[in-house]
Amino acid sequence: MNEGSRELLGLLFLAVLQTPTFFVLPWYAGTTIVMALAYFLVHRQSHLDPRWAKRWVPWHYDHHMGRNQEANWGVTLPIWDYILCTRELGPSRVNKRQ
Repeated sequence: MNEGSRELLGLLFLAVLQTPTFFVLPWYAGTTIVMALAYFLVHRQSHLDPRWAKRWVPWHYDHHMGRNQEANWGVTLPIWDYILCTRELGPSRVNKRQ
């Protein structure tokens, strides 16, 4: 089983775990599932096309291409990196016009 399949399987498992919460907190459960799908799509696309990642998700690009792989953990949004002070500017800022 490749890494993409394991990631998708894990996200599906988490989505199934959210199913009971639909009856109590439907907006929470729905948002969690939508964000899991967004995570998968953005993460997959950023690994398939690094130029796309550099343009649209530079914080994730910096996570992989920067000096410090212990920074820039956000995939879909960098908000937690800013809150937890783990956002470090990296190679996405170089040659911004490309």
